[in-house]
Amino acid sequence: MLENIQCRTLVHSHLTLLVEFGIIAGFFWFSFIFYALFSGIKKLRTWCAVAGLCISATGASIFDWDLLSDFQNYGELPLLNFVLSWLMLLLFLVLTLYLLWGKVNLKRFGIAAGCAIWCVILPFCLWRSDTPKVKNNIVYTSPDAPLVLYDEEWNIKSLLPYCKNNYQIPLQPGLVKIKTEKIILFGNAAEYAPEFPESKITYVNPPDFFDPVANTEKIILPPHDTRELVTF
Repeated sequence: MLENIQCRTLVHSHLTLLVEFGIIAGFFWFSFIFYALFSGIKKLRTWCAVAGLCISATGASIFDWDLLSDFQNYGELPLLNFVLSWLMLLLFLVLTLYLLWGKVNLKRFGIAAGCAIWCVILPFCLWRSDTPKVKNNIVYTSPDAPLVLYDEEWNIKSLLPYCKNNYQIPLQPGLVKIKTEKIILFGNAAEYAPEFPESKITYVNPPDFFDPVANTEKIILPPHDTRELVTF
């Protein structure tokens, strides 16, 4: 791939819309899609295109809502990528409206609404007692779990292998102050250690030169990292 092209996969666009915009928006979104698919089956070519985009959106962020709403920074992508993302969404909407065009069929609409309700409540059926929760922009498994802080080179997915299903992770990198027994600092977030003098500190992949605080519990380096840390 070219250097300035980014590919985002393994993100469910439909589920992301449901989470970010709520149940009502999710209901209308799914109703819109299902009714179009049920009504436009005779327009085979367009139906296949819409169905293909819907299926693709379950395995990749072809509709990246954060990117589409970022008119200032273009989702940190080149302008061309931003324009193409909007064109993809507009193409999907136009094709779907074309499938909807025609006489309203109340029976099909009722079935579509039923399918939309099922899609909306399905995430609740998958909920378990150990399912992570989100509060105040922090995803956590327990209020007493270790606080995990990280810099911009890390994301939540890359943090999880070190957290053992017990964590409090802010959704955005940076300093967040929460009183807890243990703090895990990733990368350049090592500089936040002095902010937590009463907590046990674990460093993961810290900078080459850093000063571990007196309450340091351990320092973890990735398996492929063979450097020798120099501390002062």
